[in-house]
Amino acid sequence: MLGNSIITAMKTWGITFFLALALSLQGQVLTVTNTNDSGPGSLRQAITDANANWSIDRIEFNIPTSDAGYNASTGVFTILVTTAELPSINNRVLTVDGSTQTAFTGNTNTTIFGAGGTVGCDAVALAQVDGPEIEIVDGAGNLKWGLQATERYITINDLAIHSFGNGWFIYDNANLLVRGGGGYFEAFNMVLGSEAHQDMAPAGSDINGAPNFQALGVDDGKFHHNYVAYGSTMGGFLRTGCANWEVYQNDFAHNGLVDQITDGLDVADFTENCVVKENLFRNNGANGLDTYNSHGGHQIENNTSYNNGRLGNETSGMRIYGGYGDTITKNLIYDNVGAGILVTSAAEKHHITQNCIYNNGNVIPAVAPLTTSKQLGIDLLSSSDNHRKGTGTYVTLNDNNDVDAGGNQLQNFPIIDAVIINGANLTVKGFAPAGATVEFFEADQYTGAYMPQGKSFLFSKVEGSGDDMDASTGSYGPGLVNGIAQGTESNANRFEFTVPVPAGFVAGDAITATSFLTANGTSEFCGAFTAVNGSGTLNVNPELNCVYIDVNNDVVAKFGYHNPNNFTVNIPVGANNSFSPSPQGRGQNTSFIAGTHSNEFTVTFPSISALSWYLDGTTVTADINSVRCPADLQVTQTVTNNTPNVGDQVTFTIHIDNLTCGVPATAVQIQYVIDANFTYVSHAGPSSGSYNAGTGLWTIPEVVCGTGQSLQVTVQVNGNGSNTASVLSQNQPDPVSSNNSASENCATGSSGSNNGGIESEGSMARLIAARNYERIIRGQHTFYDRIAQQPTLSDMQSQQLGKTGALSDYLPAVGPQNAPAVIATPTDLIGITNALNVFSVDYLNTAQNRLGSILAIETQNEVYNHTKVICDRLNGATLENIKLINIKGHTFILSHLDQGEGLVDMAVTFVAYKKANGSIEIDARWNQQEYDIQPSDKVYNFQVWSVSESLTRQLVEDILTLMEMDGPVSSLTSSNVAVPTAYVKTGHYEDGKIYLTMVNTVGASEINIMANRTINEQATRTQFGELISLDPAKNEETVVWNTGYLFDSGFEILNDIGGGRDVLYLADGAWGVDFERVVGANSTNFNTLTESGYTFDSSKKHLERDVQFTGNLKNYVSIYRMLRPGHKSVDLSAYNQMTFEASLSGLNEIIVTLVSGDITNWSEQYRITVPVQNAAMGTYSIDFADLVSAGNTPLDLSNILNVTFSIVGDYNTFVPVSFDIANVEFNSNGNPVSTAEYGQVQNGLNVYPNPFSGAAQIDLHLDNSSDVRVELYDLSGKMVDQAALGFQFKGTNTMVYQPQAELLEGVYLMKVITDNRSYTQKVVYRK
Repeated sequence: MLGNSIITAMKTWGITFFLALALSLQGQVLTVTNTNDSGPGSLRQAITDANANWSIDRIEFNIPTSDAGYNASTGVFTILVTTAELPSINNRVLTVDGSTQTAFTGNTNTTIFGAGGTVGCDAVALAQVDGPEIEIVDGAGNLKWGLQATERYITINDLAIHSFGNGWFIYDNANLLVRGGGGYFEAFNMVLGSEAHQDMAPAGSDINGAPNFQALGVDDGKFHHNYVAYGSTMGGFLRTGCANWEVYQNDFAHNGLVDQITDGLDVADFTENCVVKENLFRNNGANGLDTYNSHGGHQIENNTSYNNGRLGNETSGMRIYGGYGDTITKNLIYDNVGAGILVTSAAEKHHITQNCIYNNGNVIPAVAPLTTSKQLGIDLLSSSDNHRKGTGTYVTLNDNNDVDAGGNQLQNFPIIDAVIINGANLTVKGFAPAGATVEFFEADQYTGAYMPQGKSFLFSKVEGSGDDMDASTGSYGPGLVNGIAQGTESNANRFEFTVPVPAGFVAGDAITATSFLTANGTSEFCGAFTAVNGSGTLNVNPELNCVYIDVNNDVVAKFGYHNPNNFTVNIPVGANNSFSPSPQGRGQNTSFIAGTHSNEFTVTFPSISALSWYLDGTTVTADINSVRCPADLQVTQTVTNNTPNVGDQVTFTIHIDNLTCGVPATAVQIQYVIDANFTYVSHAGPSSGSYNAGTGLWTIPEVVCGTGQSLQVTVQVNGNGSNTASVLSQNQPDPVSSNNSASENCATGSSGSNNGGIESEGSMARLIAARNYERIIRGQHTFYDRIAQQPTLSDMQSQQLGKTGALSDYLPAVGPQNAPAVIATPTDLIGITNALNVFSVDYLNTAQNRLGSILAIETQNEVYNHTKVICDRLNGATLENIKLINIKGHTFILSHLDQGEGLVDMAVTFVAYKKANGSIEIDARWNQQEYDIQPSDKVYNFQVWSVSESLTRQLVEDILTLMEMDGPVSSLTSSNVAVPTAYVKTGHYEDGKIYLTMVNTVGASEINIMANRTINEQATRTQFGELISLDPAKNEETVVWNTGYLFDSGFEILNDIGGGRDVLYLADGAWGVDFERVVGANSTNFNTLTESGYTFDSSKKHLERDVQFTGNLKNYVSIYRMLRPGHKSVDLSAYNQMTFEASLSGLNEIIVTLVSGDITNWSEQYRITVPVQNAAMGTYSIDFADLVSAGNTPLDLSNILNVTFSIVGDYNTFVPVSFDIANVEFNSNGNPVSTAEYGQVQNGLNVYPNPFSGAAQIDLHLDNSSDVRVELYDLSGKMVDQAALGFQFKGTNTMVYQPQAELLEGVYLMKVITDNRSYTQKVVYRK
């Protein structure tokens, strides 16, 4: 007997479904007839045969009860997999139907799985699962999967699978696994993780170590009517970009039994647009449902989630982690160890609506500490909160300018200040964000809870709509509001809604509420307010808003009140309106208008006493321990010269302002730290208080709004360094910590904007390398040697009339220290990046030291993917510090990058959205994917950097000022921006590994790296990732990530505690090819081969990956290898030789050029001709001492940009060639090198290739412009050929000589003749 009508119906449905298919479908069927691991009739053989024959579309089961794998007492047929994993199912359109066993032998397994009952606020019936007759079990103990599907249209149903897999993060481990091309997958009536004969975990070590179900990169799947339980890790796991899944009518129970961060179901890692409905999540070790690093767009509806977070690490009923636009509705979420719904800092615009949430945070976990968390019904996290379970008292207090970085933008919740029942009507009054949808709930609040939770949805209304009867504004806080801290807000919109009294709601019941704005998402629940009957006049309540300590050490208390009536109430000073101690009257109100009113009057009293205000039956008391009024201190710093010479004296000026009017900051202490590379000389001032040069402590009695204080400190400069001034303490809390410190640098300078533009995408890295190679051969890579010749922005603007509507309109023509803006635009970014327009300037002082730069780029429908912090850290730079700064009301991220060689970049990156109405919105993010662009916006990307914090601030402020002249400027991140809390300081790639120096500010014990990569320049981009452990006790450590050989990788880093994610991009130096298409070479094919491995030797430098070129050549082909990305050089001074393998057919010489960043002209680069004997691969060595140049610049091996391998045709006839380069390596096996050995050529003449055939290239340095001709002599002195090379300009020129005579192979003397002299070089000609 099944004993359950739902199960009976489902079983009947399954058999009927099978019979219908059997009658109607014409495809072939394979039948499993035994439980053997392999051989005829086995499941393994059936899968193998189906994979080989796609006309087979069903695998059925008809195993007799006489089979050795049948257990008569349980009614289960066990297929014990013992040799290796079952083959992956790669037959397109295949059903593996376990219900066919039931059809043939009857319902021998009568076990029923799942809790059944109902789920969600709508009490939807949840089906149970009938115990399958067939179970698949890992009999070897270490197999990766039970069943794996890798093709489309595969259905698996009515099977039990358990005990497979060895780790939850491993991509190919699961009881049931679908990956690769497996779209349109469906699984139903499955029992995963449990024994088939009983609802229980497999014994001992037989519990599966991998997810019960895992799907990777698969779209349009269905997973329904399954029982998923007893996994040591994930129950269900959709990841790596799964989209459009339907997950419904499943019971996820008792998963995450061992691993503390594994959930009932995780819809993770870039998944999007999935439906998760009518499921039960219960008794899981971590979250019931998680959306870890999801893209969003999910519909999460009518699920029930209870008693999750049992292992005390991730503890929520549901965690919404990242992504945009989920709808979480009508879910029943209760009795979880942590929050009902936890919304992490990167998760935005999620609509949490009409859920039933109660008693979360009031459940003791199964592990220590055995205490309740008192978590919230909905908890929105900031970037500094613990993202596993929230932080501290959890409540996100309301604030002014409600644009915050955090979960759902830390949307302000409503404030309820009146709930009145008048007959059949209920009136609710309070504050809410403008235009917000306010949802009201009956409140559930257990003893000790920080905030109530919304147990039953009552009704919703929109602030400012026709239903809102209060169009006024008001203020509340920062003290207690209705007896609870709920934050503070000025000029907040009030609401008043009247509705019929909800059924069952009576006076004495409490109401809580959430607010929702489409642009932000849903808020947390607000403080509860208890309903009262509305007959007569309601009492007016006094409120203590806050206190501050004045300069005399007295307490100043600010008071307000709340009048819940719709009319003014008059209460004179006296018995019902009095202060204690006397006098009774202390300037308090006697006329109380309707609503909540803050900061109505102040009273000063001694700090050793207390002061009470009794009003209309209620008393509030103030003393020195009451809630303090905030005072926002801002620290700034400047220096007289940011680029001094060693031995100079410079003066730093530290300035302190109080930005909070009405609240003085008292007993202020500023700590001033002088860099070890500076020597204190003297100080002037301070303007208030005292400064101790020995301790660096500046004590200021009082800082009031509008009157700043300053201090000057003079030091001697002994090297690069930075001084830092920080607020150490004050009597008042500071609401904005991001402006409490300021650092100021003295350095050699900053990097330039002309070399900007490494795109954070692999396709761009190749193109940028090609751009940089083009700059080299044109002599444009030494742009900054000619910076004095560049026009200034003022020059350009003086030739224009008014604004042009271009990027340059927003760049200041004069920058820090009156430095002019010199145009340095890298226009060659257009066409190879997503830049539509580019404009950049550098600011150079009178000593030609670069103080700063601005790179401005216009893009469309996306941001420019390159930022300095994303790309520079894995290309030689070190990230010394991250801080938030506020400029003109906008919050930005300031990154301190040490670029080496004394260059410092204090960098700010932000985006300006130019709206159709002319207004501008400022948006500043660390993670590029967090930008939210509207299609109608013009997108202006700004990267601003300078040698110091103050100069960067000035440049950004100047940009904002210029924008304000163009239209209104607002901010999307006015108060906070998410930054990573565990981030990469610096790193590098070597020999298949990325070495990352991690800074860990939150004690994280693990990082999750989610990455993509290409393994060579032409390879397809693939996804991969890794979990790496950190030592939580270390603030900094180096970890090794075994990536395998690669060309490039973009990746994000999340840590296990919380905060923003770090984003980085790494590229190896790129291989590329250069030739004259069609006219110089045709039918070409160029390939970069994946590195196959080499023996790493730290005394050598190996260039990874090999290259192959084929085609028809007439002129030349150059294969180049950039040694680093970003047009940066490599120091090869430790080496004196290069070796490589090469094969060449069709020609017989290779010209090898070592490109120096110090040499402008391509013709003057150092090179050598290498004879190649035949098409077979051979090994060649070049001593650096043998390299020659036509110029007179010594070769500086510390500044090498690339190595180029060229072959040259005769410039007349196309010749088929094949050209391979492999295993390029720099070593110290050659002859010793001295500067004098370089350039041993004939007075500025270099002929190559040498030997040559067909044509030779001539590099010739001319002191004056001249006509040039060539004469060729044999060794007897007879002239055998001559040619005119035309008029050549002063400097080094490259010319092509093609013999006109029929030459014999041999040695010749080449004479190159100009107007006033001749040059001779011995050359070898070969046919």
